Amino acid sequence: MKSPLRKRLPRELKSEFGKYLVVFVMMAITIAFVSGFLVADGSMIRAYDDSFQKYNIEDGYFRTKKKLTTTQKEDIEKTDVKIYENFYIEQKLTNGSTVRFFKNRKDVDKVCLMKGRMPEKSGEIAVDRMYAENNSLEIGDRVKSGKKAFRITGLVALSDYSALFQNNNDTMFDSVKFGVAIVTDKEFEALKVPVDTYAVGSSLFDGNINFTADIVMVDGKECAKAGRVHLPNPRLELVK
Repeated sequence: MKSPLRKRLPRELKSEFGKYLVVFVMMAITIAFVSGFLVADGSMIRAYDDSFQKYNIEDGYFRTKKKLTTTQKEDIEKTDVKIYENFYIEQKLTNGSTVRFFKNRKDVDKVCLMKGRMPEKSGEIAVDRMYAENNSLEIGDRVKSGKKAFRITGLVALSDYSALFQNNNDTMFDSVKFGVAIVTDKEFEALKVPVDTYAVGSSLFDGNINFTADIVMVDGKECAKAGRVHLPNPRLELVK
């Protein structure tokens, strides 16, 4: 005896073709969507894990009120911990956002250059790609902090700022109002010193022997460039 379903099923599919086609398409899209997520998830995890070695990402981070002395640094490193200096300077830009300036990192937390080139001279800057995109900034544009202007030479990603959190206790990051950037070592030193003067001896030019000095402290606050520190001298007297 032949099954009556042999004729009923074709008739059902033909009469309700549109409905079954929609169901089939929805199932195919759902399967493709979930499969894509699973594949991407594995790839992202592998890329994230590989980045620790590729960019030598830090294992830990701490801050001190004052710069560590050589002795303090040596004492800490005796516990099989390698310390890297990774200072930054925060400044407000004229567009209302805050940018955290870093030197180019060459040993730890290395920088990924995504487009353009790294800054090579004064007045050049490489900014975080996400920050640039959200503020409609491109290579060649200029950003300004106070009276100082910077030309964007590259778009980068900092390995320790995969998400642009300004503070560790922030629940959400804001890549419009906060960003990170790279400048040259010389530019970085100039950014963090509000007051610093120096002179060049004139004995090479006119035979006179004179003295030069750096301003290293103003109102009790240190303001010297790297390598210059306040060294008290008991033989000096305050002149009023």
